[in-house]
Amino acid sequence: MFYEILEKAKTSKKIIGLSLYGEVGFYCGLVLDYSDEIIKLQQYTKYGKNDGITLQPLSEIERIDFDDSFTNAVEFLANNQKALNKSNYTNKFYTDFDDDNWQNQVLDLYIQERKVMLSIQINTDDYYQGFIEAKNDITFSFRCIGELGDDKGLAFFKIEDVSNIKIDDLECRKRLLLYNNRKK
Repeated sequence: MFYEILEKAKTSKKIIGLSLYGEVGFYCGLVLDYSDEIIKLQQYTKYGKNDGITLQPLSEIERIDFDDSFTNAVEFLANNQKALNKSNYTNKFYTDFDDDNWQNQVLDLYIQERKVMLSIQINTDDYYQGFIEAKNDITFSFRCIGELGDDKGLAFFKIEDVSNIKIDDLECRKRLLLYNNRKK
């Protein structure tokens, strides 16, 4: 069965994932060739970017992922690099942000915005990617979008807890592209 999956992936040009024994790692890519001993893989990053060729002994492979949500997302991104690299950001900023209230001013600009995604850091800790649904002077609701473009639901944060905002960075563009593809 192992070789059947490799052959199917090779002939159909379907991206697969390889989990290796131990903590060695995970590779994702197209099967270029394989033998009884080695697999030659055109490797891709989680952003669908070509990341060179890897040769991996078959004996080190613990699991092959085929036609799962992660490898399908990488394949979609690999086939849509132009859209991934295109920024949808337009400068909405004022030149006179208030140092004490900058979070509130920036968040106001992106309420119900769906052309760009935000990455919001809370208390210099975790980042959340998604869209601002609504806000008042103290809190805001944030539609969280998962790594594979899945809707993770609403989260509510205090505006004063926002320590950083990224707009339309690569991770946001990736999630937005996958999110929009899921909605089709």
